Amino acid sequence: MKRLFISDVHVGKADSKYADLAMLLHNEQFDEIYIIGDLVDLWVDSLKDIKKRNALFFSVFQSLKDKGVKIHYVLGNHDLNLDVNDVFFKDLSINLTYTIELENKKVRLIHGHQYDFLIMDFFPLSKIAAFLYNLILKIFKKEVNSLKVSLAAKQAEKAYHSLVDEIEKHALADNKDCNVLLMGHTHAPKQIVTNGILYLNCGDWVSHKSYVIEENSQFTLYNI
Repeated sequence: MKRLFISDVHVGKADSKYADLAMLLHNEQFDEIYIIGDLVDLWVDSLKDIKKRNALFFSVFQSLKDKGVKIHYVLGNHDLNLDVNDVFFKDLSINLTYTIELENKKVRLIHGHQYDFLIMDFFPLSKIAAFLYNLILKIFKKEVNSLKVSLAAKQAEKAYHSLVDEIEKHALADNKDCNVLLMGHTHAPKQIVTNGILYLNCGDWVSHKSYVIEENSQFTLYNI
């Protein structure tokens, strides 16, 4: 049994690397796929328009479903209002959290926005900021990298890493009953063992191209 865990593809955003994920899905075989939130970005556009503009990407997933690959979906903050009756999603197992047992190991999947006070306490402002950022990317397509550099000032970067640390700390404290904790949300790929818990963050397909594979109860983080 070979399982793939991914998060934060953000299909619909201008800087999503979803095409690279489609290539991975085409080149490797998986028995199960776990999407840990934010496959699509409903803060940017409607599901209907996202699917229309990215039909080839969804056709790759559909072909996997047709072959019998089981796909499980954990909701994130950018797809929280996903239409679960949509023809593509209606036959998927969709939850806010997911727990599986692997050889006496309790494995917990949760997107992670639940531990982000900026999202939980200032949700409307977060959506506005995300919309403006995506608008900038669309207007200045060729200057995306230089814009990212200018926007990621040192103080902002320090604040980001501090926020990631807080999210991880609260998530681990809240999930002490599990042996393995898989998350997304922070866009920060990571694999560590802390207090007896294996913590893995799948990262993202925007700033990175990262994912986790489980085979024979062994979890490995990849960042290509």
